[in-house]
Amino acid sequence: MFKPTLILLSFASVALAVTTSHWTHTSEADFAAGQMQGVVASNLGDLKLSRALKSIFAPDARISAVHALAQGNDGTIFAATGPQGILLKIQNDVVSDAANFGDNVNLFSLLVEKSGALLVGSGGERGEVFRIEKIGAEPKKIF
Repeated sequence: MFKPTLILLSFASVALAVTTSHWTHTSEADFAAGQMQGVVASNLGDLKLSRALKSIFAPDARISAVHALAQGNDGTIFAATGPQGILLKIQNDVVSDAANFGDNVNLFSLLVEKSGALLVGSGGERGEVFRIEKIGAEPKKIF
């Protein structure tokens, strides 16, 4: 005859042998040793669901933040960064400098016009707006 009570007691004794542990994570650096798939760690230490990520750009001392992104008519992506005023161009997973606005300049906004020209807005005491007619051309201040 089969005795289910005996089987339940054997599982209970194994379960009692397991101990729990508790970790506290306070920043994204706490997750650096692990390998994440389908999640991203925020700067507050939270894990959130994410899309697939692929790194295409190594850390650069000139860039501490990306403030805005815009996609050009040909699919090129532009990234407004700070605090060294670097406008990045991302095309076919290759990242390059599109323009340099100088030290202590944060680029906060981007707009691609129908013509393909790019408008770039900077911040600070004297916010300015620049137009770049063609990538590689010198940015011209328009406001």
